[in-house]
Amino acid sequence: DGDVEEATCDILVGCDGKRSVVRELAGIAFNGSHYPDTYMMGDFEDTTPFGEDAMITLHQDGLVECFPLAKGRRRWVVKTAQYVDAPTEQELKEIVAHRTGFDLRQAQCTMTSSFGVQHYIAETFAKGRVVLAGDAAHVVSPIGGQGMNLGWLDGEALAKALHAFLSTQNERHLQDYSKRQRSIARQAGKRAEWNMRLGRSFKNRWVKRWILYLFVRTPIQRVLAQLFTMQKLGAWRV
Repeated sequence: DGDVEEATCDILVGCDGKRSVVRELAGIAFNGSHYPDTYMMGDFEDTTPFGEDAMITLHQDGLVECFPLAKGRRRWVVKTAQYVDAPTEQELKEIVAHRTGFDLRQAQCTMTSSFGVQHYIAETFAKGRVVLAGDAAHVVSPIGGQGMNLGWLDGEALAKALHAFLSTQNERHLQDYSKRQRSIARQAGKRAEWNMRLGRSFKNRWVKRWILYLFVRTPIQRVLAQLFTMQKLGAWRV
């Protein structure tokens, strides 16, 4: 309505998303770019035998993954050669059938959409008494499912940092929060990028077979699985 209100506070936390006004007014740079990868996804009645498990197929034409949702539904995500502006239920069903063998023709579809992938990170998560969290601080690829999880991790760490700051008035606690959470966001971004590369089409099928062999037939399979599923963020440097 055009009214302007002014408020004074000890600290300002920007949780206002990728296009954060708080971040912009604080003069904090937001660096990153778009990946060339594009995906199509849809929610279907779950007719698979997977139950609560997720499934990933690394097909020569590109990745397919699916995971359970509430109310007996399952989300399917497929890698596409280019962005599909208005994906149809039939297109998604055909790709899933071709790459995985699963027949979704009788499964009810409730949603289809397409998305591109981008990665951005603020140059700092704390500038003076202005602090960033969530998408205002970092945007990572949804492959790996860490966007919301990173936000929760920010919230948990920021609660501790704010308590320490309000008790001591020492801004070092805010900088410590920034350093640690930015490191975690960078790790998640790198792992998500690695996951995307694994899901791209392979011209040399032997490369993919070698990678899969490492995943399932070698002693390091557990470590690779933890990296792929974003476990131990902050505990490792990768």
